[in-house]
Amino acid sequence: MGRAGIAASKADRDRIAPLRRDFIAEAGHQVRYYAVYERGRCDAWLLEAAGEPTGYGLVMDGATAGMRDTLFEFYLRPEHRRDPAAAMTALLDASGAQHIAAQSNDPLLAGLLLERTTDISATAILFGAGAPANHQYDGVVRPRQQDDAVFSHSYEPAGDFVLDTPRGIVATGGWLTHYNPPYADLYMEVAPHARREGAGRYMVQETLRLCRATGLVPAARCDVANLASRATLLSAGLAICGYVLGGRLRARGEHDAL
Repeated sequence: MGRAGIAASKADRDRIAPLRRDFIAEAGHQVRYYAVYERGRCDAWLLEAAGEPTGYGLVMDGATAGMRDTLFEFYLRPEHRRDPAAAMTALLDASGAQHIAAQSNDPLLAGLLLERTTDISATAILFGAGAPANHQYDGVVRPRQQDDAVFSHSYEPAGDFVLDTPRGIVATGGWLTHYNPPYADLYMEVAPHARREGAGRYMVQETLRLCRATGLVPAARCDVANLASRATLLSAGLAICGYVLGGRLRARGEHDAL
């Protein structure tokens, strides 16, 4: 039994499933590590008070290969959020997690990351749909066909859509749906000879439009150091909605006693 009557114990997916459905329903944004849980690549921890489920946490491999050491999802029922410190302490003590990864637009876990960790850094920028863009380009974005001559890709898969121009196909793109519905993650790649000409911006702009038309909610992310991708996504009609943050838990005594 943890502090203030909060207990944390490893649990199977069925035990935390109702709580996680509540978390996803409340989130209101793309959950960056959604697929880590869906693919079984993490440990689930159930939080209970007086034998009643009050929340959960998910811990994945992180800083140390092969070790479940990074807490990346944390949820408490609303009536237990006034002071989440006891639940967090019980979870960290039971799981042995040494790091926290959180989205800045997840106020519960992001707040605890700021309180409990050091060496904090932002690893990725998160984007959501912003004001629509209306750039022009000498080409058309259309579905990729089996006989299309597509350039060799270095970073992304050859997408479901191509930017077809008088010079041939200069960009491909699409979206992935392994995030929490209805969010879809946009991606694209431009042929080396067509970079810095607006092809990427136009590809994202049109892919975003097509994605919306299917009823999905477009989202994207890029590394914080990738200034070119950041500029392209912003100019194509996306807007920054958060950051992926990471931090190492302070040793006991490095922060105020709770």
